[in-house]
Amino acid sequence: MMNWDDHKISKAHLIAKHLQGTLSGEEMVEFQAWLASDPENKALVQRLEASKQESLQFLSSLDVETAWDSVVTRIHPAVRFPAYWRFMAAAVAVLLLGYGIYRYTYMPESHPGEQLAAVTGEDFAPGSDKALLTLQNGAVLVLEDLPEGRVEQENGVILSKKEGLLSYHPEADAEEAPVAYHTVSTPVGGRFQLVLPDSSKVWLNSASSIRFPTRFAGNERRVTLTGEAFFEVTSYSSERHRKMPFRVEAGQGTVEVLGTQFNITAYEDEPAVKTSLLEGAVKVTGTQGSRNLVPGQQAVLHNGISVRQVDLEEVTAWKNGYFQFENKPLGEILKQLQRWYGVGVETGTIPPGKHFTASISRDKSLSSVLRMLELSGDLHFEIQNKQIRITEKSVR
Repeated sequence: MMNWDDHKISKAHLIAKHLQGTLSGEEMVEFQAWLASDPENKALVQRLEASKQESLQFLSSLDVETAWDSVVTRIHPAVRFPAYWRFMAAAVAVLLLGYGIYRYTYMPESHPGEQLAAVTGEDFAPGSDKALLTLQNGAVLVLEDLPEGRVEQENGVILSKKEGLLSYHPEADAEEAPVAYHTVSTPVGGRFQLVLPDSSKVWLNSASSIRFPTRFAGNERRVTLTGEAFFEVTSYSSERHRKMPFRVEAGQGTVEVLGTQFNITAYEDEPAVKTSLLEGAVKVTGTQGSRNLVPGQQAVLHNGISVRQVDLEEVTAWKNGYFQFENKPLGEILKQLQRWYGVGVETGTIPPGKHFTASISRDKSLSSVLRMLELSGDLHFEIQNKQIRITEKSVR
């Protein structure tokens, strides 16, 4: 026999169906009566409505098999179910989400030891647009603190900032000016977007930097990247009307393009440099050879070069404001959270073999992200002393 409170389950089910807009006429009457019975009920629904989009995005990406396994374990570990259990799992996932939200939000004080997704301890705000600009002379500018408009003028190039975007505009006589080099760096918990002198766009992820000339001269356009960035490269010709290839130095390799969209991950604490191509064509070169990519492929540079198909939506989720995990190992997920929230991880508490599937806004607090991960698995996350600690949930 289940030891859940049937009344709570019933109301959680109504909440979940209300969030999805699937209440029947009879259920709507019951739901409205419940809302009117207590002002706290209405306040709860209003809070849930405010985060409705994230809840539904998470629900659509929920690992229903894990959710169902969790429900089965709680009901009775020895129960066996027929072959159509996968269809039942989808319905149970709805109930599990609604029940979890209901218990966590509505009754945290009544049953603190039974919360499905109560991340305890400290919390951390999400990252934001912030970066440092280092000029040729060593001067450092804090970009988020600068007012809109002209930022600097150096060697025939005007730097301007508009709506958080840093842009480089060569002046008409810039060809005779000496070439200077600038570096834009984002800290842990930072991100920034800039437009290079050739009008190519760069999105920098957290804990990343890019070094580039204020004017592209010679036979190529070459920049150096550490960390992660998304590039939207324009076709560009020199004053002699020769097309100039665009080259990115990242780790032990170089990515060469003429005009394309691609993402490079080259963090120093990662074993490999990964280049993922969205549009156009790129050539990835390492110490042991080179490979050409077509859209949808990713080159992994580590003791040679390997090429594989990749989920581009997952690769570029960070640029579009999301964490997207498709059956991703927990260790890799925690690295992303470390860079975005500036928090550590007790590595000894990371259980092996744990994978998660979820899509969560990067604008949420750390506890909100961890709460979503809790709902889709059997782990509990705690934040103490700026460290994430992971434990197994107790099964009763």
